[in-house]
Amino acid sequence: MESDDQEDRAHLRLAFLPLPRIRSLLESRYGYPPRPSVQGLVDLAELCVTEIKTSPRWQGLTTTGEQLPDGTLKPDKPIIITCTGHTQTGICTECLADLTRVLADVPGLLDDLDIAIAGEAKFVEHGFRGGALALGEAGSNVHPAIAAYHRLVLALCGDGTAAHPGCSDWFDTSPPALLADRLNYQLHRLILEPRMPTLAHDISSAAARAHHVIDTPKDLVYYGPCPDCGRDIVQERIHRDDDTTLIKCRYLSCEYGQPLDTHQKRILDAAEDRWMTVTELVSAITSGGEVVTRTQIYNWERRAGLAREMRDRPKWVDGELINDQVWCFRLGDVRERARKSAERKNSPEVA
Repeated sequence: MESDDQEDRAHLRLAFLPLPRIRSLLESRYGYPPRPSVQGLVDLAELCVTEIKTSPRWQGLTTTGEQLPDGTLKPDKPIIITCTGHTQTGICTECLADLTRVLADVPGLLDDLDIAIAGEAKFVEHGFRGGALALGEAGSNVHPAIAAYHRLVLALCGDGTAAHPGCSDWFDTSPPALLADRLNYQLHRLILEPRMPTLAHDISSAAARAHHVIDTPKDLVYYGPCPDCGRDIVQERIHRDDDTTLIKCRYLSCEYGQPLDTHQKRILDAAEDRWMTVTELVSAITSGGEVVTRTQIYNWERRAGLAREMRDRPKWVDGELINDQVWCFRLGDVRERARKSAERKNSPEVA
C-alpha cells in the first residue's frame, strides 16, 4: 500500500514537467525502454522537482524566463488556479500539479506573514526590502499581513460556504500549515472530489495575496476624494476578492469607511454632474462595477439625443501645456442610459 502511495504521488509530481524533459531524464537514468521501479520513479520525481523550481524558496510562482546568478529562473507572478471545464468531475492533473506547488509554499508563507505581523519583515529574495509594514498606517484600517494571514487560513479551513469550502473536514488536524501539508500529501486520492476546483482556486488566490504582501513593495492607490469630507484617499491596493478591508478616510475627524465596490459606486454618485470625455466615462463607470462601452455612448449621442458640451481640457504638446477642446458628456446622463439599457437587456422577452 505504501508503495502504491509513493508511486501515485511521484506520478503527480511528474505531471507538471514537460514530457520531453521526462523522457530525457528516463533515458539518462534508466536507459530506454525499461520501466523504472517504484523507488526509481520516486527518485525521478524528486529530480524533476529540482528541475522545475523557480526560486530558492517558492514553488508557487511563475517565472520571467530570466536566469538568476544561482541558476534558478527569476520568479514572477504567483500561480492562480482556475480549473473550469478541464474535466467532467474534480480537478485536472495539470491544475492539481500546480496546487501541489502552491501548497508546498503555504507553511513558509504563514511563517513570513507571522514575521510581518510582528514587525520584523526583512524579505530579500526579490522585491520587498522596505522593512515592516506598520500598524495604523495612514489610510489603512487593517494590517495587510494580518488580512492575508486570515485569508489564507480561511481558504484552508473553510467557513462552510460554497466560496470557501476548505478541507478541514477531511483531516483530523487544525493548524493551517499542517493542514496544507496533509492536503498536499493526499492530493492523489482527492483528484475526483467535486469541491477541488473551488478549493484550488481559493487556496491559490489566498497564497497569491500572501506573496504580494511579503514579497513586493507597498502598492499605494488613489481611491478618489472621500464622499463625506472631500479629502483625497490614498492607501494600499485592495484586492477585489477582499470584502473585509475598507476604503477608509485617513483623517480622524472623518469616520468614512466602505468596501471597495460600495466606495466606487459612492464616488460615481457624488460625481453625477461632472462632464467627462468618452474615455474618462468608460474608465470611471466600469471601475465602479457598472457596464458601458464607447460604442453605446456614441450611439446614444447620435441616435437618442444624449447631451454633450465642448469643454477645455489641458494637455501637453511638445513640452508645453495647452488647452484642447473636447466633447464631454454628463456622467449622470450616461449612467442613467446604461442602467436602462441593462434593464432592457435583462428583461424577459415578450412573446
